[in-house]
Amino acid sequence: MNKHENVKYYNVEKSQNIKKLLIENIEHHKMIMKLVRNGYPNKEALAIYGSLTIWMFQQLTQISIIFESIASESETIKDAIYDLPWESMDLKNRKIVLSFLSHAQTPITFKASGLISVGVRTMAEIIKTSFSYYLMLHTAAKLEA
Repeated sequence: MNKHENVKYYNVEKSQNIKKLLIENIEHHKMIMKLVRNGYPNKEALAIYGSLTIWMFQQLTQISIIFESIASESETIKDAIYDLPWESMDLKNRKIVLSFLSHAQTPITFKASGLISVGVRTMAEIIKTSFSYYLMLHTAAKLEA
């Protein structure tokens, strides 16, 4: 039995959409390669884009550290609430402390677009991926030259 017999192919409309997206991606890649080829040897462009890149990474680092600090400080809130002298409180205040404690159990976290947690680990991954992509483009530009 041929393993390709049961493959379901896209309909004509979906195939056209995919073709359009592929062409857009190829054109975008060509633009990036042109920028790398034409911009890299130019010291003026390197100074402009280099300082812009450093500024963007510095901004990313600051935001990530701030959000990481907020998340780690929110972890200590539940311990502080539990350390309250709730045993000495009346029933009404105990219920308030219990409600407060149950809400404080989940730490405060920030997510970019509701998908990825913002923090130092994510920042490191972004920087690592960006640098890898830069090296790939740089190598490809050298091979094409």
